[in-house]
Amino acid sequence: MIAQQWVNVEDEGALPALLRRLELEVPVESIDELWIFPTRRASGAESTVLVLSAFSGEPGRRRVSAVHFKVMRDRKGRATVEQHLREYATAPADAVPRVVEGVVRRLGDEAAESPRCEPIAGAAERFEALVRELGGGPKPPPAEPGDGSGGTQGGNAPAAGGVALNRRPDRGDS
Repeated sequence: MIAQQWVNVEDEGALPALLRRLELEVPVESIDELWIFPTRRASGAESTVLVLSAFSGEPGRRRVSAVHFKVMRDRKGRATVEQHLREYATAPADAVPRVVEGVVRRLGDEAAESPRCEPIAGAAERFEALVRELGGGPKPPPAEPGDGSGGTQGGNAPAAGGVALNRRPDRGDS
């Protein structure tokens, strides 16, 4: 079990906020299982890795992806988050644990400790319960079109493959 070390739910670098960022890139309804690796400090930054299996659209098959969050903090402790999402494989559902083991091997030192596995099964309420258990607040309501907020997490969330997209609120893709 991961120790709860995230006290400030407003902290963009805390695990609940990172899960909210993931939610912007991957529909919760597509997530079957989620593996959460303990956050590590490396080179002055915090590194968190999540591995997920997602429904592929083909019965009995899953897509396996990993998202790496690198959180850097300024002198006041404010977080800047880099996010890279990478798809590793599509596999039969019963082979996913072996595929995840391979992803863990490829992650090397990033995955030094065993992850926590959470079954989501495409259920938004399970994902929400996980975020709340880890100290996060309720999911914020979606931004109203044209309010200038650009969504709940800001406008530069990386797409699959780790490329940041500059998203504008008027495009409706945040």
